[in-house]
Amino acid sequence: MLMEPKKPISRLLLVVSIFVLFLGLASAAKSSALAVGSSAPDLSFKKLNGAPFDLSSLRGKPVLLSFYTTWSESCLENLKFLSSLNKSLKGVEIVTVAFENKSSTVTSFLKKHNLDLLTLLDVKKTSISNYQILIIPMTFLIDSNGTIDKIYVDFDDSVKESMKSDIKLLLSN
Repeated sequence: MLMEPKKPISRLLLVVSIFVLFLGLASAAKSSALAVGSSAPDLSFKKLNGAPFDLSSLRGKPVLLSFYTTWSESCLENLKFLSSLNKSLKGVEIVTVAFENKSSTVTSFLKKHNLDLLTLLDVKKTSISNYQILIIPMTFLIDSNGTIDKIYVDFDDSVKESMKSDIKLLLSN
């Protein structure tokens, strides 16, 4: 019976601690937030074939940069859309980054779904903090100067339409 009164107090302390932690994280995120108008952080990863790749190598060209996993349904839908864009739309480079441990997993996934995209492997998941990835898929439209023009979170029909119109607008400027 003596333990009963302590449980609500320890739960309250746990809730307060979590709240304080989130306030601290939110405050830190505000001070270094990656947003539209910020410079896109460079990425240096290996392609699926093992060749090195740096995002900065595409400077001078608009880039659509998308982060994903192979187990997410909305990531798959996003990748299908990006693959169709890659075939039909010229003038923008499409780069995808997979949060997976093995290139063979990603290669099998892409082959199974008939997706032809430049894909980088982020085994250590470093771009999660560099790009402040909170939800996947997360896609960034980067202008030719390396500045983030748009950020798309998740994927649905409205995101799809926004991407199309935003890319066309960026290419027309």
